[in-house]
Amino acid sequence: MDYRKEGERLWTRFNRGKQGALWYYRALVNAFSGKRIQALVQELDRTLTELELLSNSGAQVQHPPAPRDGDKPKRSRTLH
Repeated sequence: MDYRKEGERLWTRFNRGKQGALWYYRALVNAFSGKRIQALVQELDRTLTELELLSNSGAQVQHPPAPRDGDKPKRSRTLH
């Protein structure tokens, strides 16, 4: 887990920072819970829970953060 190596500096990789990244990955866990890929979901949940404990005082982020000044909307990519 890169957080153990980089600490809070890790979050600069993400457009929405720590809160946005944690919210996004938690939303994935919630969306895929109960699906046929349960083992993968359990591993993602375990890893994310550990990351939340280490970096966010154990708190799950319930909502995506508001856009920051200067954030540009992402263009969606389509497969050809």
